[in-house]
Amino acid sequence: MAELAVITVGGKGSSLSSSSVYAIANGLAQLRIDSSALNRLPSSSSSPLNTHILGSLLPSLPTVEEYRASLVVLLSKLLSLSGSPNIRTVLPVKIAEALNSPELKVESLDLTDEEALALEKLKLSSALYAICALLDHQSAALSTVSDAVAAISCEALKADVAAFNLIDSGDGHAAKEEIGVASDLKVLLNGSKLVGKVEIEAISRIPKIHASLREQVKSVHSKTRVELNSGGKVVCAGVVRTALLPLAAALWDLGDRSLSRAKMNVDGVGSENLRSSLVALFEQKCPSGESLRGGFKLVSQLVFEEEENMIILLMK
Repeated sequence: MAELAVITVGGKGSSLSSSSVYAIANGLAQLRIDSSALNRLPSSSSSPLNTHILGSLLPSLPTVEEYRASLVVLLSKLLSLSGSPNIRTVLPVKIAEALNSPELKVESLDLTDEEALALEKLKLSSALYAICALLDHQSAALSTVSDAVAAISCEALKADVAAFNLIDSGDGHAAKEEIGVASDLKVLLNGSKLVGKVEIEAISRIPKIHASLREQVKSVHSKTRVELNSGGKVVCAGVVRTALLPLAAALWDLGDRSLSRAKMNVDGVGSENLRSSLVALFEQKCPSGESLRGGFKLVSQLVFEEEENMIILLMK
């Protein structure tokens, strides 16, 4: 079995990326604290210590992946507070040990009041930006996969792919992301003898729908990268709103059109027995249009909440 990669956090001039958060959160990499970051923290404190159940001061999210991701972000932000005389090395070390442990065991710990306050202050921000980091990484992967699946749908439906013949006029007014999607699909379908002449709206709209997702993925990535490395700043819900709501809308459109193409693919199966089996499997495993709509409504409601309420609802 290959050894896990090691991702170092806290080094001078280093930055935390969404892909690193994702890798550590899913056990694909181990976490190591840069020695220079630990050297900037004291090993002891003159402040009185009080026993705390560490888990109660850490972010609480519904899945193991989200919880681990929030601990990665929290640890990174704690290390950015270096120079504070009452935050000792033992706190980030304990969190790192928990992340590198298969059981993710977080025990009680004697903390200074400043350490407990820092955890309380950073808890909500860490939870929210951890979710943003996971969305950033996963939506980027989804954008690539969705192009490939869409190309397969074009062949299965014998669709007319003339809508992919987009050209950049060079005058600065072209929709560059749409042209990029169309170009990538043309590469994927190059030489295909399965595409045909059937005009299908769900096919002709692929460049626009997928381009919108690409645009929002880039926006989320840019904003998440800044917030992951913003030090100990408290959460700013406005930044999250402007990033996540457009992404949710783009994902809804992508899901709706993908669902439409999938249904057409299933309906086009010649064998009645196979088609019946696929329909049953489709209804059992695939999200419905109503569930996609419900997901978008939930995100829409969340973004109108105040910072603390937004994160509390996400934690449920």
